[in-house]
Amino acid sequence: MEAITRSDAIIDNILAGIDEAGRGPLIGPMVIAAVVLDKESLQDLVNAGVRDSKKLSRSSRERLIPLIVERSLVTIVVTLSPKDLDDNNINTLEIRAIKGILKSILNILGFCPKTYIDLFAPYERIHEFREECQDVVAEYGADSRYPIVSAASIVAKVLRDWHIDRIKDFIGDFGSGYPSDPKTREWISNVDTDTMRLISPFIRHKWSTLGKLRPRVNTLDRYI
Repeated sequence: MEAITRSDAIIDNILAGIDEAGRGPLIGPMVIAAVVLDKESLQDLVNAGVRDSKKLSRSSRERLIPLIVERSLVTIVVTLSPKDLDDNNINTLEIRAIKGILKSILNILGFCPKTYIDLFAPYERIHEFREECQDVVAEYGADSRYPIVSAASIVAKVLRDWHIDRIKDFIGDFGSGYPSDPKTREWISNVDTDTMRLISPFIRHKWSTLGKLRPRVNTLDRYI
């Protein structure tokens, strides 16, 4: 009985958080990150400045990511390419990825810790997560409400930023890649056909904004 109590105490002291970066851009991947931490380490990270990645500067996020990974019991990242997102429903893809993450956490730790997820799909789909782990809290805005999700949001955002940097090294500066960014909109609108052939694998062709900016994108300008 004592061993069971001690094991329960260990399980209760561990939390998992899952978040993504890059659901909406025209350019680049979506990155889903999971972080597993004990409560003491999580508090240390909060004291170091961990909070919702959207409320931090890039330099702050990059300062924090090694601290998060070093303290983490498990860190898992899944990257979904633009072609993945073109060929499948984005919510279905993310749910499938998170279920795989939860299964991996279970295999690594031997149990499922309480898991917090930044919700992105209708509430009725939450039950799909519980097929892998029972104790799941999925809420909109969880990245600003729960520090464990904030930690995951930092990992996802930093890794996506680094991925975007490598794309820019290859095809030039297109801004943030989000359709709300005037620099991105101008770049996509004015890029010539030869360049479009080069950048095609990095673009989400099914995003409606792309069709508005480049009316011929689904015919002559698609090369993947």
